[in-house]
Amino acid sequence: MGAYDRYEITRKKADSVNKFFLHFIVFLCINTFLLILNLAVNPSFLWIIFPIAFWGIGLIVHGFLLIRPTAFPVIEMEDEFSNKKTKIVKKKKSVKSSKKTTKKKKQLPAKN
Repeated sequence: MGAYDRYEITRKKADSVNKFFLHFIVFLCINTFLLILNLAVNPSFLWIIFPIAFWGIGLIVHGFLLIRPTAFPVIEMEDEFSNKKTKIVKKKKSVKSSKKTTKKKKQLPAKN
């Protein structure tokens, strides 16, 4: 494993952590707004517990995936599939570009 590979792995992990914290900040902001809205409109029934609970489950799963990325192997298989698909597309593009360079240009007839 080269230095570039280690850099890419570290960059992907840092991106994942940044996305998690962004998810957490959005969770806090929106649910704070919803709590204020709930208390202003109907304080007798706290419906805010439902969005907090269900969104919280998603946030917990997101955090769990940061700690144990192999917990859900389906996600890894999707990544491998998308990488293979990208490689196939790159190969097709390189084949097309090589065909374009091998074609002979038509010569225009000479003017008399």
